Amino acid sequence: MEERSGALRGREPPVKRALKRIVVYNDLNARTSISGLFPFLEKSFPHLPVETADTASFLDCLKDHDIMAVIPGIYGEECRYYDLFGGDRGMKAIEDFVQKGGLLMTLCAGSYLVANKTEYMPPWGPSKERVNASPLFNAVAIGPLAGLAQKPEKDLWYSDCSVVSVSYKKPDGRWEKTGIAYGNGPALIPHTQPPDFETLACYDEIPGRPVAAAWQTRGQGAVMWLGVLPYIQYQPAERTSKIEALRQLMENLMPHETGRHEFWNSLVGRIEKHLSGTGPSTGGTRKKLVQDMGLC
Repeated sequence: MEERSGALRGREPPVKRALKRIVVYNDLNARTSISGLFPFLEKSFPHLPVETADTASFLDCLKDHDIMAVIPGIYGEECRYYDLFGGDRGMKAIEDFVQKGGLLMTLCAGSYLVANKTEYMPPWGPSKERVNASPLFNAVAIGPLAGLAQKPEKDLWYSDCSVVSVSYKKPDGRWEKTGIAYGNGPALIPHTQPPDFETLACYDEIPGRPVAAAWQTRGQGAVMWLGVLPYIQYQPAERTSKIEALRQLMENLMPHETGRHEFWNSLVGRIEKHLSGTGPSTGGTRKKLVQDMGLC
């Protein structure tokens, strides 16, 4: 597939930037799930105000290119993001936001949204597909992952959560393994491997070890793409919960808490590197990218 002009513009040299605030998309009509994410971002970025914005306010915020916009996961599996954002018009607004210097973080449902093609294929059916006219990634976002998919129950955030093994890239370039929370999110399958694309984590248990976390530079901005949920952490108090599914999730997360913390710190470090202007302008050569992918 031919490389889009947006990806070519992504090779501009990095510049030092300062964020004003973090804006998290949160709308009842979209069934956004941010209860654990919001305080986690506040703790991770203590010098930045963290705000929420409904659909109209969030789209308006995208005119400000000195923010980090966050598109989170959802409760259940009926994602309405594309329609609520105004279809292709909203996707173009998101693409322009990044091209002009904005920083975007997507998680789970938000990560399905920004790929060239979405393939949502739960084993309980039905399957859904959508093509994006203004993608941030020339790739397919496909999920839930075979063997890990769990049908969500009502508004119980933990009902479709499991723990998946990933290999993640540390700031020094070494790769480590850990378990991380997963809630029916996608894997990213690139059609091409442009030099401004960087793999940050891979799924260990899935054939081909597809991308679980990625970084894409576009224009003066960038996208952090997450198919997993690194903000969901082990909570000792929940180990005695009367809810079996929640108690079991905490038991499964507990042995991986150190790795989860290091994985998240590496993601925060990648953001800080971009903001400092010290990040690579191209994400490395194609040969280097292939070598990195081979480490997963």
